[in-house]
Amino acid sequence: MEMLYKRRINYYETDAMKVVHHSNYIRFLEEARIYLMDKMGLPYSKLEEEGIIGNKENYVEEKEEGRYEVTTEEGYIFEVEVDE
Repeated sequence: MEMLYKRRINYYETDAMKVVHHSNYIRFLEEARIYLMDKMGLPYSKLEEEGIIGNKENYVEEKEEGRYEVTTEEGYIFEVEVDE
């Protein structure tokens, strides 16, 4: 199963060089996790009901830095790819 989460990078999430500040990546990953779980039919509220909350570990492999001024047809994006 392969899934992709994309989001706009806001200017306030960047440093003076318009590069995403490292403290934002964990928040982006959490947004992606909730979004992708919903897409898989497993809403976070169901996990909470079963007493499962949060995750224990995160792994990030940065393929390229997130930048505010990098544009695509969809605008400025940050992508998280889930590949099993």
